[in-house]
This record gives sequence, structure tokens and C-alpha cells, in this order.
Amino acid sequence: MMNYEKAAIREFQSYVPEPQMAEIVLNANENPYDLPEEVIEKITEEIAKIPFNRYPDPGSTELIKAFAGLNKVDPDRVVAGNGLDEILSYIISAFIGPGDVAVTHEPTFSMYEIWTKIAGGDFYTVPNTGGKIDVDALIKEANDKNAKIVFVCSPNNPTGEQLGKEDLKRIVDETKSLIVLDEAYVDFSDTSYLPLASDRMIVLRTLSKAYRFPAGRCGFAVSGKDITDALRKVKGPYNLNALTQTAARVILENSGQILDKVPEIVSERDSLYRFFKDLGLKVFPSKANFLYVLPEDDKELQKAFLESGILIKYYPGDHAFRFTVGTPEQNKKVKQVVKDFYAKDTKTT
Repeated sequence: MMNYEKAAIREFQSYVPEPQMAEIVLNANENPYDLPEEVIEKITEEIAKIPFNRYPDPGSTELIKAFAGLNKVDPDRVVAGNGLDEILSYIISAFIGPGDVAVTHEPTFSMYEIWTKIAGGDFYTVPNTGGKIDVDALIKEANDKNAKIVFVCSPNNPTGEQLGKEDLKRIVDETKSLIVLDEAYVDFSDTSYLPLASDRMIVLRTLSKAYRFPAGRCGFAVSGKDITDALRKVKGPYNLNALTQTAARVILENSGQILDKVPEIVSERDSLYRFFKDLGLKVFPSKANFLYVLPEDDKELQKAFLESGILIKYYPGDHAFRFTVGTPEQNKKVKQVVKDFYAKDTKTT
């Protein structure tokens, strides 16, 4: 039988999401809190007004207007999509073809590589050093490979590092590449570089994390007008359904109420960081809603979490865990599992 697959994807493994069958799910960097009831009621009222026999607004006009107003950017410089996965596919479709090069640091978000390779592009990575992005090496790799795109995830998934402004400006100034700055987790940090969006930099934002709306799949790209015009050329005509457009607009219009749990999540993150440090475990400082921890006996610790009904993202190749910050009660259970595991380990040695 003929193999109809593109050669570029034959090496890929089918993506099978991990079953979310556990008492506590902390493996997907989701916000532990659902939307406030008041906001859900407002969304329900607005959805009831949708003419379901009509296609959605192809330009997501009201949604983009709400996002642009909140973030003080020109709506003409914003493109909306079904989460950042779709936005990334637009970026690759618009700018990467066979033989074109994209580079990034690693470890980081895997979809940069996947979309690049689907398009027939070449993809190169520079290892992070001690949990930090090696800016010098990234710039050198981009220039040596004549990269069209440099992907920078900041705060970085999974390590949590947020790149400094001067380092980011260096990547822009010292390469000729288009910089894609993924700020999916920026609401858990102190600083956003959205004002730097330009024809040399695309800044990505999402409602899936701090805004508590991963179920709706809604993301944004902000750039210079020439770049966003190119993204619109490859965007589907009715890409974002009317339900998501409506719900996301209401969420943005009630952003203060939605984001009121962020200080608690940040405080819990910092508490978990001190906990792991005090135990002597290697853990990286984070500006996101998760922590990257490299313990000893990682396989046995993973088993202890599963037996306790807690799902944590496990990176067996790096012998590492990414702990999504949960509610105070959930984080307390995480701490107890870790305490019990190392107490038992101490007794057996």
C-alpha cells in the first residue's frame, strides 16, 4: 500500500494526551480555579444572543477590540486564533517553507519544532544553561544557520525563566530573524514585553492560563501591521467560533475579576519553591504558574505521585518534573507526598 504521509511527518509519533484520571491534576499548567459564577452567567447571557444559523465574525472584531483596548495596542496589529497552537501554525505557514530555518532554546514548548517540520523547515535548538536561556549561543545559532525565525518562550515552559529586556533586545538587534516571543505565562510575572511588538517581533498571548479559559482555546498574536497582514493571508476565514469569541470577549471585559487569583497562585508558587529548596532538591526560579524540579529517584517519586492520585508532568529524559501550582489544599498534598517519600528514603538508608 502506498504511504500517503508527507516525508516530513513520518518520524512523528501520534500525540496521545495523558488521561486526566486522577484526584488532583497538575500536569497541564491549567489554572486551578474555574471562572467566577458571575462571569459564567454573563457569558451564558451573551451566548444566548448568538444567531446560530450564521457563521462567526471572520475577523473576531469585537474580541480583538476588547483585547486591544485592555492591552493598549492597535487592533489592526492583532490576530486571534484557536489557542496559540493555531497561531503558531499561521506563523509557520506564512514564513517557513522547505529549507527555511527556525531556532530556539531547549527545553521549551514542543510545538515550535512540530509545526516547523510539518512545513518542511529545518529546526535547531540551543541547550539552556543551568535553566537559563543561553542568549549568546542562541544569537550565534540564528546567524550561523541564517534563521528566518527565532522562538523565545518567556516565561519559559517548562523551566519558568523570564528573559530580561536587554537580552531580548540583543536577540532582535544582533540577528536578522523574525522573533516570536511566546508570553503564554506572562500574567504570572512582573513584566510583559508586548509594547516591543513590531515587524521584527511577534508577541503571543493566551487566555488559557491566568484567564482560566483553556476550554475555549483563544490566543492572540501582536506584531507590526505587515506581519499581521501576512498572518491573515493564511488564516481560515471563520477560524474562531462564535461561542469562543463571545465568551473570550466577556472574560476580557471582566479581566480584573478573572485575574484576582493570580497573587495567590504566585504566592503558592514561591512557597513551593522554598519547600523544594529547603529539601535540597534542584529547582529553578519561576515567573510562571509552575516549577521545574530535578529530584533524585525521579522514577520512584513519579510512582509515589501516581499512587497518591496526583498527576504531575514527568520528563523522564531529563529526570525532571514540572509541577503546576494548584490550590493551597492541592499544593499541601504535593508537599506531603514529597515529604513522605524522602522520609521513607531516609529511613531505608
